[in-house]
Amino acid sequence: MPCGELKKDCFFASFFQKKEGIFLAPRSGLFFNRTTRTVNRWKMSHCPYGIGFNDVGKAVPLYCGKWACEYCRESNAKQWAWRASLHINNSAQAAYFWTLTLRPGISTSHQGFRALPTLWNALRMRMSRKTGKWTYLAFVECHPKRSKIPHFHIISLTRAPVVGAHIKEPIKDLAWQSGFGYMATEELVQGWKAAWYVAKYASKHDPSIPRNFRRCRASRDWTKLPDSDLPAYLCKSRNEHLWEFIQRVADQVDRPAETLLEIYRTACNMYEVTDYGDG
Repeated sequence: MPCGELKKDCFFASFFQKKEGIFLAPRSGLFFNRTTRTVNRWKMSHCPYGIGFNDVGKAVPLYCGKWACEYCRESNAKQWAWRASLHINNSAQAAYFWTLTLRPGISTSHQGFRALPTLWNALRMRMSRKTGKWTYLAFVECHPKRSKIPHFHIISLTRAPVVGAHIKEPIKDLAWQSGFGYMATEELVQGWKAAWYVAKYASKHDPSIPRNFRRCRASRDWTKLPDSDLPAYLCKSRNEHLWEFIQRVADQVDRPAETLLEIYRTACNMYEVTDYGDG
């Protein structure tokens, strides 16, 4: 049989062998995520959800990137924190950290999240009329001491304009006239502190947050993260059999399919991916 080719029958014969557990010593230097063995099911992260390969045939864990995921939520918050720091540190403008609350009439988190899109649009339009182009990065937080009713945090490169009687604290009138609560604050921040705020508040999770709600948003002129120069991972498609995936990887990375299968199985055990993905 030519090198790199894999017969389907032989593949399944080796694939359905009994799985052997892999145990790593603390000093081995290897790290893997624990799931149901150490935490309650409702708190469990579903990542990594699968195993892929890089361009040299090394197995890599695949993560979903969703905010609801315990692991990916932390990663997403750190990336937004990096964006906050990048823009502020490369800008000659001062940055202000706003905290906006909702009015007392909103008593549940469900009401709060339903109201936020309208309130946000009113604030954005008011800022555009008062200051022209507005550069911002905004994110939401479920407040733990107020029935998880959301607070809205904004990093603004424009100080809150005076729109009412408050001269020293114009953010209060701006928030109220936009439909938010009167309890509002504004703080001058540096890039590192803005990043800390984003990482702290955006990483908080609660089941009351709607599934498709935008936790973080930024103006179009806010600095984006640099593009990665790493090649894309080779991943199994939904309708692809595992033996087809392994053979496709073998053809692209020029390694024997049998070797890649063993690497794949080892990675599944290491990262506790219970579904080998054969479907």
